[in-house]
Amino acid sequence: MSESPSSASPRGRSGPPVSQNASPAGTSADTPTWGEFCQWLAQRVFILSALYVLSIGPMYWHWYQSQFVGGSSILAAFYLLLFELAQWVPPFGAWLDWYLRWWLT
Repeated sequence: MSESPSSASPRGRSGPPVSQNASPAGTSADTPTWGEFCQWLAQRVFILSALYVLSIGPMYWHWYQSQFVGGSSILAAFYLLLFELAQWVPPFGAWLDWYLRWWLT
């Protein structure tokens, strides 16, 4: 009985036969590469950072209350990084000032 060419293992290889369309052992067509994962992670970090920065607009009065009137210290701590960054990076601080004025008018 002879083996069919598709089921025969190539010389020097052991293990089950591999189809010509199959991906290499240990990988899958659905498994992302490191480059794809890094791109996915960078996109998520960018989106979440943008949402964090933009969320201060509608939350300004809640933040103000927590910062100056004795409200939630958790909310004050949540936005502390944003206001520190505004002091360290003057163009960002100018933009944040404009954004908050836009929300307040």
